[in-house]
Amino acid sequence: MVGAASGPPTAVGTIESNTVASATSLNPLCYTFDMGLEWWQLWLLLGIVLFIAEIFTPGFLLACLGISCLAAFLPAAFGLGLEWQLGSFVVSFIIVLLTLRPWFLRHFKQAKEARPTNIDALVGKVGKVTSGSSDRGGARVQAGGDNWAVVCQDGQDIEAGSEVEIVDIDGVKLVVKQKKPKREWF
Repeated sequence: MVGAASGPPTAVGTIESNTVASATSLNPLCYTFDMGLEWWQLWLLLGIVLFIAEIFTPGFLLACLGISCLAAFLPAAFGLGLEWQLGSFVVSFIIVLLTLRPWFLRHFKQAKEARPTNIDALVGKVGKVTSGSSDRGGARVQAGGDNWAVVCQDGQDIEAGSEVEIVDIDGVKLVVKQKKPKREWF
């Protein structure tokens, strides 16, 4: 047959290919990608993917990893070894995690002040006493569109028709204090 290799491969060729394969399999720093990507391309691509993934996740952790990938991209672009790339990745990740992430969280994810809702929204409001504490059944106050049972904070009697300020909630009762009347100056 024309063009066919004759006989088994030479021992020298076999030893050389086995030696190269065993050297790269034992040392992960010698590993190369067979996808046609260089290390700098991999770091850059991984950084971009992590930045895009950060859009869909909270916490800025993936953004920190993306910044670290871009930091590892620099030594790879200058042809430095994988140990330099991994070292810059780890060091930059620690720095970014301890410095930029708290800044990101503080400035971009500001927690809105919790606005009280439901019964908690009544605290600080003023209500009108519909029945005083001397009436049968105890004092009741009209507040927030409902009629509530109340307890006076300082234990004083509450007169019907007076205004009270709601200071706390105790179960299903409102804790109130007498609202001081405004002085009118003439």
